[in-house]
Amino acid sequence: MRYIDKSWITPLALGGMILSSGGGGDTENFEKILSEILINKDSIQLLEIDDMIDEDYYCSNGMMGISNVIDSYSFSGKNGMDTILRMENIEESKVSALYPYEGAGINLLYPIITAKFMDLPVIDGDVMGRCFTELQMTTLEINNISISPFVLKDTMDIVHIFSGRGTKNIENEIRKVLSRIDNLGFFATGMAKGKNLKKTLIPGTITFAKKIGDSFIHENYEDIIFNIKKAAEECLYGEVVELFKGKIVNISEADFNKEWTRFTVVGKEKSNRGIYSILAKDQFLLTYNNQNVSCTSPDIISAIDLNSLKPVIFQKLKKDMEIGVIGIETPKSHKTEKALNLMGLPAFGYKLPYKSMKELRG
Repeated sequence: MRYIDKSWITPLALGGMILSSGGGGDTENFEKILSEILINKDSIQLLEIDDMIDEDYYCSNGMMGISNVIDSYSFSGKNGMDTILRMENIEESKVSALYPYEGAGINLLYPIITAKFMDLPVIDGDVMGRCFTELQMTTLEINNISISPFVLKDTMDIVHIFSGRGTKNIENEIRKVLSRIDNLGFFATGMAKGKNLKKTLIPGTITFAKKIGDSFIHENYEDIIFNIKKAAEECLYGEVVELFKGKIVNISEADFNKEWTRFTVVGKEKSNRGIYSILAKDQFLLTYNNQNVSCTSPDIISAIDLNSLKPVIFQKLKKDMEIGVIGIETPKSHKTEKALNLMGLPAFGYKLPYKSMKELRG
């Protein structure tokens, strides 16, 4: 039996930033809350997926909205309790443990905070495997598990209940509500029996984030990457590839769609000469090495600041910053035809079929 204690906080935050593929928001406030509530030898039980009881109920919770609003919101840590308690009331069943909806960024830490306040375990698995922008981009949807009922609490403390079979329809209704009030909400969803979630959750994502975060104890880039690759060998994710290193020389709207941002990077080392690009739409979704596609969603694209040797998210990339960019191959659950329709580039309006990084290298 394993436990999350205070020593996990920084590694989880760092690893969660890598798995966020540039999204997920700033975790600083959430790290502070966890540090405050995990005092002395306090800890939170971390359950393996196989330890879930078939007939018990488990639930996910998190935050959703615009990242810069989330970053500026004064979050107490107790908001999540209200949504879980409301879910228990609606379903007339007790929740035995919580699991992250997306095992990255803010929403990796959020259910851990809620679990501590509610004295519940956390399950070592999630349903996104990274950050995504829409609720249907999950293994719940792949396995035909409804997110209904969906409990949303807005920043005015008003609770909204959404139901129905179509996840995309629920997503659209939620976004309408959020657009009227701060574009920020706290949610509980995905309440299901253990026997259904065992085949749905991506196993080991919290542990994987921790192992990635532990890599940043090293003081040079090569050792960090070596250890991230080693961590990936022990989980369901695939290969970790160093895509490029260089200096950001331009940040602009993409020429094909102003909702996308293009980061242009020039390689500085002799072995790394060339022009590279990251295309982003809230997360990093596509990279080019010298005009050739080198990595695409749902594979994870992550940037590391070569000065601080820390991960850097989409909103924090600046001109003249020197970065290393890596790709992490997504789990096999994300590579089926149904999954790629939900999580591949066409789902974001970019009509390019998925190929693994190995295929793209030829």
